[in-house]
Amino acid sequence: MPQRATVTVRADALPPEYAALIRPRPLPSDMVEVTLAVKEPTPDQWLANARAGIDKGRAEIDAGLGIDGDAVFADLKRTFCK
Repeated sequence: MPQRATVTVRADALPPEYAALIRPRPLPSDMVEVTLAVKEPTPDQWLANARAGIDKGRAEIDAGLGIDGDAVFADLKRTFCK
């Protein structure tokens, strides 16, 4: 996956908060280039996100939202191994 991509779009296709960043403000029919870049998290941010995901999963299991792994594999076997 590329780390950066640039596209050309009509100004009226931009979210209003993005169009407001351009000075002078573009007309709706103006074409603008938009560049998107992947922003990698810092190691601390990555670790915080991983811990938040683990905490969310544990909370879901504690709330009874988990599914037994053996039941899942049995269902998959019934569905796909006929």
